[in-house]
Amino acid sequence: MTETIENRIIKGLWSLTGLKSSDYIKLVKDAYPNVSGSKLRGLISGVGNRNFRPATAVDLEHSLCVIAKWAGTDIDNILPDSLTPLLTLVDRELGVMSGGALSVVARKEVLRKILKNI
Repeated sequence: MTETIENRIIKGLWSLTGLKSSDYIKLVKDAYPNVSGSKLRGLISGVGNRNFRPATAVDLEHSLCVIAKWAGTDIDNILPDSLTPLLTLVDRELGVMSGGALSVVARKEVLRKILKNI
């Protein structure tokens, strides 16, 4: 199986939240109860993990909506043309954050800035 751009964005946004995987999965399941925890864990797993699942546009939409709500913002539409620039922003912010720990407030601000550019 191959990792999709949707998987990379989902994992990157999740990483930017600083949430434990179980807390992220709970947020998504609270908003979308029909999505299984196993599927969500597979979406944020590495390709080498037996639980890995390729993400779809719907999976990305769920993740973006939940993370936007967590960050205290809204998103309008997710256009296919916006995925590559979105991944670039996520990757850049992950690189900046790798230098140290940020507060939850700072993480939410970073995510609001990224999501504003969708």
